[in-house]
This record gives sequence, C-alpha cells and structure tokens, in this order.
Amino acid sequence: MKKVLLFLLSLYCFGCATAPTLKYSLKEVQFISEYPGAVIEIDGRYYGKTPITIKMYGSDTPVDYPVYPVYTITASPTEPGHCQQKKRISAYNLPEIVYFNTALCPSADIKVDINE
Repeated sequence: MKKVLLFLLSLYCFGCATAPTLKYSLKEVQFISEYPGAVIEIDGRYYGKTPITIKMYGSDTPVDYPVYPVYTITASPTEPGHCQQKKRISAYNLPEIVYFNTALCPSADIKVDINE
C-alpha cells in the first residue's frame, strides 16, 4: 500500500510537468547603418549590404527560461577608418529595426581595472 501511495505521489509531483510549445514565425527585420553599404552577416553567413530587410524566425511567446536562439549580427564597414560592429539579438521579441553606426569605434584611451 505504501508503494502505491508513493507511486501516485510521484506521478502527482512530476508526471504533469510539460514544456511550453514555442511558436516561431517569420518576421521582417530591417538593418540600417549611418553609412549605407555596411556588409551584414548573421551567424557568419552573408546576407547583403545595408539598407536591407531580412526575414528571420522569431517568437512573441514568453517563457520562464532561456530557450530562444540568439542571433549574432555583424556589420562590416566599407568606409575607410570605420569599425566593425556586432550585436546579439534574441529570437524572442525581434526588433523591427537594427541600427549600426560603423563610425563609432572603440577608444584606445579606455582602461578598465577590475580591482577597483
């Protein structure tokens, strides 16, 4: 009898847990840059030059744990003296517009001391 109760209790506690169903759909995302012509790559794959609109899989379904893919977007400048920029965006709540300004480069004067 104890074994039956223990079995039923374990089914009650663990048997009904299911993961939510994620629904992805294609969403249009526009990539623009301050200086048109920046080369856009998503996860290392070439997609074209700015301004460009790309259909990407995304979802608006919220979940309590991170299960959505994260896209790494790279904008490589065509202007001399400009810098490459990377952005990471989640497939959850994809933005409609991703903006790059390749003229903004990291400054060599910034020093970070992790001990302060």
